[in-house]
Amino acid sequence: MTKTQNAQRNAIRAAVVLLLVGGLSVGATAVFVIVTGVPSAQAGGDVASDPEPTTHSEPEAPTIPTEDAYAERVKNFPALQPYDTAEPLVPVSTLLTSARGLSTYPTPDAPVFAASLAYGDLQKFSPGLGGDTQIAGDRPMWVLTVHSPVENYGALAGSPAKVWDVYTVVFDGPTGDGIAFGTGEDIEKLGIPGEYVK
Repeated sequence: MTKTQNAQRNAIRAAVVLLLVGGLSVGATAVFVIVTGVPSAQAGGDVASDPEPTTHSEPEAPTIPTEDAYAERVKNFPALQPYDTAEPLVPVSTLLTSARGLSTYPTPDAPVFAASLAYGDLQKFSPGLGGDTQIAGDRPMWVLTVHSPVENYGALAGSPAKVWDVYTVVFDGPTGDGIAFGTGEDIEKLGIPGEYVK
């Protein structure tokens, strides 16, 4: 047996004693240092290293030009046309079930304040509810405020729900299609003329 082999054998014996006395983690470090003579940081263990250079790539060009994409959107989803006064409004009574059904706890007798006004007027009273620039300003709307609770969970995952006691729904007057929804919005408090409907 050579001197080096003998020294290593003695180092291993010492390490075993350290393992028994000092615990596993202290002993394991001691074994590595005694056997190799080099701490793990110097041996290339868990040490911060210089970052590897990466290649830079440019984002791919859109497959469809922006102008073509806009034209496609307008073709498939045209803006609502100016209102033809010969076209009747849907009765507000046909919208009540839909409006009340958006509540977290829907009830068939929740109070509803309703108003009929042009979309441009709605934009003046509440830009949040009337913010779609593709809708003609003279297009008639049904705006219904429902006094019933609704929960809004917000944008952050895990955030607690905010419960509102009132919300407003905007419907296109001639078609009855839903246009906008706002929690905490009360058109009566905004001064929009209307009436409670059943």
